[in-house]
Amino acid sequence: QLAALDGRIHTIVPSAREASYALTGNRAFVSADGRTAFALVYPRPDPNSYGQAPHTAALLTSRLKGTAIDSSPVQVTGLAALGNQAGKGNGNGVLVEVLIGALGALAVLIFVFASFLALVPLLMAVCSILTTLLFVWGLAEITSVSQIVEFLVGLVGLGPVRE
Repeated sequence: QLAALDGRIHTIVPSAREASYALTGNRAFVSADGRTAFALVYPRPDPNSYGQAPHTAALLTSRLKGTAIDSSPVQVTGLAALGNQAGKGNGNGVLVEVLIGALGALAVLIFVFASFLALVPLLMAVCSILTTLLFVWGLAEITSVSQIVEFLVGLVGLGPVRE
């Protein structure tokens, strides 16, 4: 079944290089319990985009949807696949997570300080988060910045509030 899956991947992305248990026989591609296996698929780099071809992960995900080996679903992962998955949201993921974190921090601070002076650290956090995101936005115009930075800015911005 793994060899058939490798053949299907090769049909979907014929120019990709691939390494898997079925192709190499190397047990490093199989988990210790023998229930999980993985394959490394390296698509040909796209000269018009930074790094690997971003459409390859989406193509593999759509073509392998519903595929299973011994009733275990086949999953596609990697930076491009995770980026595609993150892009399916409504674009407000970071904002919603920061607001939820801020409300949790506010509840803790109101409980600790027993007053609405607890809003002062949150106001400072909002100012620092927005200022940092503005700086990162400018930096992203000059160079490549990972999407994880948005989440880290929120975490670091709210971090001192929770102390």
